Amino acid sequence: MHCYETLYIIHPEAGEGGDTAKGEVEKRITDNGGRIYYRENWGNKRLAYDIAKQSKGNYQLVRYVATPEVLSEMERLFRLDEAYLKFLTIRLKEDPATAGANSGAGETEAKASAATEDKAEPTADKEPAAAATGE
Repeated sequence: MHCYETLYIIHPEAGEGGDTAKGEVEKRITDNGGRIYYRENWGNKRLAYDIAKQSKGNYQLVRYVATPEVLSEMERLFRLDEAYLKFLTIRLKEDPATAGANSGAGETEAKASAATEDKAEPTADKEPAAAATGE
């Protein structure tokens, strides 16, 4: 399973249909074995350019972990339902549940390599000094 972030814009005049559209996205993710870990409602904002003769849209952000099949099903929903003006999905590099575990291991490895480098430096300094004395 991969971690994804989807930003989608719902028609501003959807009203109850907007709530239904948000619920449909969440339902598609969870019914197919995905897990939502972050949701954010950005509210109605002015669009950079008109989309389907609309100058405003309701922005929604959702981050989730799911299979690629869930992603294709969601994109199908976005294309078929007129309540969605636009959408953009990106794949994130790592799962947020494992991000903390991986970052701690990286710090430990960095400290270990720094300690090894500190031990190597004094011996490197002594060798040129010995060569300068003629030994």
